[in-house]
Amino acid sequence: MDCELTLDDIQSCTSDCPKSPSTTSWDGIFEASDLLRDKTAVSEHKATTVKKAFCRNQEQGDPGRAYPSSCFSASLGPVSELLYPSHFKILAAKIALNSGKPHLSSRGKVRLARQVRKPCPVNCKRCNNPRLTDLERATIFKRFWSLCNHELQWKFISDSVQVTPPKRRCARQAAKREKKAIRHYYFTVNDTTKKICKTMFKNTLCICDSWIDNALSHFQDGDYVPDQRGKVKQRPLLNSN
Repeated sequence: MDCELTLDDIQSCTSDCPKSPSTTSWDGIFEASDLLRDKTAVSEHKATTVKKAFCRNQEQGDPGRAYPSSCFSASLGPVSELLYPSHFKILAAKIALNSGKPHLSSRGKVRLARQVRKPCPVNCKRCNNPRLTDLERATIFKRFWSLCNHELQWKFISDSVQVTPPKRRCARQAAKREKKAIRHYYFTVNDTTKKICKTMFKNTLCICDSWIDNALSHFQDGDYVPDQRGKVKQRPLLNSN
């Protein structure tokens, strides 16, 4: 059973978390208690905080542990890792970032909301006729950002881009600026696939080139390559002998 988690729910949790004896306010992103990792300072209030901010997800197969709702990234990990208010601030910024909403980043920078940008010129020859209407573009934009998950958004982009080898290659070996692949962009509207240009694709989803590059790098030959950022395993100790 999933339940939605709003920014107000997360922000309300920070007011209930007790403060460590070594700090006087939670205004900063990384507090003194975060450096101390004093788990006993929040152990007695941990149950109430988790109950307000998270719901149990039976799909995880472990009813004894509380996980974030499945509509958010699974990389957030179990609730036991989120102990201090600064963690909830970062989580709130991550949820807003993945959903395209205006928010304050973990470093205190104001991030504007994502919105549909202007389309390509009317005489664009790379877009099939009839062209996408403003309503269709708004529907695609809403469907993309309602995923609230980087992995699902990468999958959406990967399914909308077709990569083919170039028809012609330069005769010289290792020619400079030689094209290695050609990308074709598509959107599915009312069970109909429409070919569009790169400008229309990026401006409809309000993304940049790096989004497309990352999405294709994570879905190579139909196989998903998981994101390993922040998942460095413990390295084995060197043998002293």
